Amino acid sequence: MGLKRCEAIVLKSQKLGELDKIVTFLSRDEGKLRGVAKGARKLKQRFGPAFEPMTHAHIVYFEKGTSDLVRVESAEIVRCYFPESGETAAVLACVAELMDGFAQEKEANDALFRLGLAVAGAANEGNGRVALTYFEIWLLRLAGLLPSIGRCAGCNRDVGEDESLHAMAEVGGLRCDRCCARPGMSLGPAQRRFIAESFRTPPSEMATRDPAPVAIALACHRYLRTAIEHTLGRRVKSYSIVDLNLGEA
Repeated sequence: MGLKRCEAIVLKSQKLGELDKIVTFLSRDEGKLRGVAKGARKLKQRFGPAFEPMTHAHIVYFEKGTSDLVRVESAEIVRCYFPESGETAAVLACVAELMDGFAQEKEANDALFRLGLAVAGAANEGNGRVALTYFEIWLLRLAGLLPSIGRCAGCNRDVGEDESLHAMAEVGGLRCDRCCARPGMSLGPAQRRFIAESFRTPPSEMATRDPAPVAIALACHRYLRTAIEHTLGRRVKSYSIVDLNLGEA
C-alpha cells in the first residue's frame, strides 16, 4: 500500500465522468492493475498521450488496501506509438486487448510483458499481420495452451515435415491425417515451419522480412484465433478491426 512506481504497458482506458479516466495497465512487477487518472480528459492535462494502447511508461500510483482501483498520479512515457497506418493501429489495439484478456489481476507476468513490448515494436516497424500472428503463437505458448506442432495428439507419432496437422472441435491437440476423421482447421507444412521458427526468432526479424510471409501468417492466425477465443470464452472485439484493416481471416 501507499505510493508506488512501476514500469508498465497501458492496455486500455475508459471514460469516467466528465474529466477522468479508468486506466488498465500491466505492471512489470505487480501484474494487471486498474486505476483512476484524475483530469485525464481535460483539454490541457498532464498525462498527454500516455494512455494510448501499448504505451510503455513509468507510472506512479497510490494504492489503498480497501479498493480495487489505484489512483494514478503520473505517467512518464518511455515509448508511445503513433501509428501511421490503420493496419498498425489495429494490430496494437488487438495485442492490447489480448494481453488484457490473458493477464491476471495483480499477478506479475514478465514473459508476457516482454512479449508485448517486442511485438509492439515489430508491428510498428514491420508487417502487422506477421507481428500479430507471432504474438498469438507466443500468447498461447506462455499460457501452456499451444499444442505440439511436431507430434500427433492421437497416435503420439512424430509427424514428418511434409505432413499437415488438423484440429478437431471435440478433442484437444492436433492430429495427423490418419487420426483425424473430421478435420477442422489445418496447419500445413508451411504453417508448422512458421510456428517452429517463431520459437527461436525475434518478432522484429520475422516482421521485417522481404517479402513478408503474410499468407502463411494468415493461415496460422485462423487456427490461433479460434483457440484464443475458445480460451477466453468470448469474441475478441478488436479482431473485427484487424479484419477490416488487414483483410478477413
